Amino acid sequence: MSAIKNINRIALRKLRGDLGQPTFRWKGSDVPCVQNTTLDADELVEGGYQLTDAITLFVDRVEFFTVDTTLVTVDSDLWTADSDLPPVVTGNVFLFEGRSYRAESASYSPGGAHLVIRAEASKVAYSYV
Repeated sequence: MSAIKNINRIALRKLRGDLGQPTFRWKGSDVPCVQNTTLDADELVEGGYQLTDAITLFVDRVEFFTVDTTLVTVDSDLWTADSDLPPVVTGNVFLFEGRSYRAESASYSPGGAHLVIRAEASKVAYSYV
């Protein structure tokens, strides 16, 4: 494992502790994560504006255990051979702080140490009419 990957994992673990061990709910499991950003914005939609809530979560890759090795993989992004927790992929819905979010994108960090999930949840649509 590279030094950068180790540093990223140690930093995420420390940050999770500093933030009170946040988790998100995915397929019946609480998965430790770090929330990087929150963005509340008005989006113009038909009939008025819609307030959206966008977040970015960082999750240590080891939270998604599989039977893979570094040389051979039997799992896909949607299914694992050992029925363990598959990683979140684009379009999946999960709970964070009591709200449902849909993953707009999910990709691994350049060093591969963690999964970066960008997600959005719609709040209330309202109209100025």
